[in-house]
Amino acid sequence: MFVTVRMERNLYVQPNELGAGLRDRVKRRLHEAYEGMHVGRFGFVVLIDRIEELGKGKIIDGAGMIQFSVRFLAVVMRPFKNEVLEATVESVHENGISAAAGPLHLLMVPPDRFDYDATADSFLDKENGETLSIGNLLRVRVLQVRVDATEITCIATIAEAALGKVAWDVGKKIEYMQEKAMKGREKEKEEWEGIRKSNTVG
Repeated sequence: MFVTVRMERNLYVQPNELGAGLRDRVKRRLHEAYEGMHVGRFGFVVLIDRIEELGKGKIIDGAGMIQFSVRFLAVVMRPFKNEVLEATVESVHENGISAAAGPLHLLMVPPDRFDYDATADSFLDKENGETLSIGNLLRVRVLQVRVDATEITCIATIAEAALGKVAWDVGKKIEYMQEKAMKGREKEKEEWEGIRKSNTVG
C-alpha cells in the first residue's frame, strides 16, 4: 500500500528565494505542491521524504523565475492487486457498494447472500442477519486497479473468508457457526440413517 518512489520534477523559484536555505525552501515548495495529491502512475503522495539532487538553476527569460530540476524521494499510497485493506462504505446501491480507503475509491458487487433493502439503503446478509450500510468498515481484497490522471479506482470483493464487515457482532457470528455445525451434524445423521435402513432392507 505504501511505497517509496523516486520522482523528478521542475520547480520554479523567485530570485529573492535564492541564497542560503534554498534547499529547505525548495523542499517546502515540494510539500505544498505534491503532498496529498495524485501524481499519475505513482499514486497519492503522502510524504516528501528528502531531496536527492537539486540541479543547477536556469533563468527563464521574460518570466523572472529560476527553474530547478529536483530529484526526490516520496512516500506514496498505491494499491496492488490481491492486496487486503480496510475501507469505509460511502454509498450503497442495488447493483453495488462504493467505499473509500483514504483517497482510494473501491467498487464492489455484493455477494449472492446479500439482499438489497431500498428502504434502509443497506444490504442484509441472509446467512447471519447482519446489515451492511453507509459508514460501515469493510475488509476487502483488491481484484483490479485502474489508474488515470486524477484518481485510482479499485474493483474489490468481500465474498471470501475473513472479508466483509469488520464489526460483525461476535455473539451472532458464533451463534451462526454453531447453528451451521448443528445442521451439518443433523444432515450427516440423516445420511447414516438412510444407509442403515438400506442395509437392513437388503
